[in-house]
Amino acid sequence: SNWAIFSILTAVVSENMAQVTEDHEKELETEQAEIKRKDVRSKLNKMFDKLDVDKSDTLNEDEFMAVWADEMTEQEFQELTGWTRENASELFEALSEQEDRPLKIRSVTRAAFIEGLDMGGDHLTMRSIMRLEKRLAELDTQLRRRLGKRFEKQSSQIGLVSPSQISLRSLRSADYDCRKGFSYDSHQL
Repeated sequence: SNWAIFSILTAVVSENMAQVTEDHEKELETEQAEIKRKDVRSKLNKMFDKLDVDKSDTLNEDEFMAVWADEMTEQEFQELTGWTRENASELFEALSEQEDRPLKIRSVTRAAFIEGLDMGGDHLTMRSIMRLEKRLAELDTQLRRRLGKRFEKQSSQIGLVSPSQISLRSLRSADYDCRKGFSYDSHQL
């Protein structure tokens, strides 16, 4: 009777306190993650300034590769991004774009440097999928332009699917395997 009511009230209060504590801990984790992310972005911004020798607000390949010229910068870069010297060329290729200038030099913009390297723990994001889709479409266009009709004939003979035929809607997140990439059935497209 009185003891039963007291026990029920104690259980309800205890459960509510546990929930409040859990919610507070999650909130603190979120705040700390955001503080850490801002710190990483700030450090990447400063690193970009240090690497951008000609102050063009872009990094050409030589400027970008200077990350690995200094041991302390290399170590800081690796701690911030997880990327190593072994992946340097691949990383530059992924982050860079061809400039519109007459020389058509590839360079990395400040935004691409910071956004591309600050993954914030997101290994695969919609933004990275969209960038990949854009890059594949650019490569497809370049390949078609260079090879012309030979490419069209051979690709139709082997049933090759071009990136322009693939849309984000045709790819489900379950279709992505981080070791193999996307898998899809070309007949579904």
